[in-house]
Amino acid sequence: MKPKVKTIWFSHAVSPWRALWLTDYQRSTVTRRVPGFVQETFFTKLIDLTQSEESLLMSFSADTRRLIRRADKEGIAFRESSDIDEFVRFFNRFSGQKRLNYWLKADSLRKRVREYRITKAELHGDILFAHLYLCDRNTSRATILYGASILREEKRDISGAVLSSANRGLHFYDMCRLKQDGFRTYDLGGYAPDTTDDELRKINDFKDQFGGRLVHEANHRSILLNWASGAINAAVKFKQRNRNRPVDAAQVSRTG
Repeated sequence: MKPKVKTIWFSHAVSPWRALWLTDYQRSTVTRRVPGFVQETFFTKLIDLTQSEESLLMSFSADTRRLIRRADKEGIAFRESSDIDEFVRFFNRFSGQKRLNYWLKADSLRKRVREYRITKAELHGDILFAHLYLCDRNTSRATILYGASILREEKRDISGAVLSSANRGLHFYDMCRLKQDGFRTYDLGGYAPDTTDDELRKINDFKDQFGGRLVHEANHRSILLNWASGAINAAVKFKQRNRNRPVDAAQVSRTG
């Protein structure tokens, strides 16, 4: 039986008493170190959804606006989905091709995320991109937790420009849908300031095209949970080496 982990999102306070339990504060505004917890600095970009859709679009880079408008001409369809199993299959295929070394499990996601949204960009019935959001009503914030895409090698008949249109168009579609549903903040899901990693720089550049403001937050994991996670990680990796099978991402990070 797996231990129960209490995950608390977007908190403005970290209780010292929680250090005695398996507690995981995610994206807290408390950026100082708290006794009994292991801290991880986290940066992300937040976009204000209270502005009009026109103002939102105009806050993007000119190239991003052009690609979003092109998506409609290319016949790209943007949809919401309630099929978490389909998303997991799509993500796991993407993860395997990109050699990310972890998989998702639908049951773990259902337990971890109280309210989630799934969106996808399709062309002729094929999924090009898909997003899964954690939606928090208390803070009116929607955070992209996982995103996946079809790889260019799979669809050589689709140009890079079309894929770029689908990618940017899906983000704008998501922002508009979430805005209509009362969410006030769109969280692009992480940012790596001052990174020297070329891949992370490309991700930063992509997110910068949507504007928004850079915010500093922190994750706080109780020392007890940190120790337990280390033990579980070691056991899972040992089993993986012996069985040569992929690891569930929720299993090696946090559950509950």
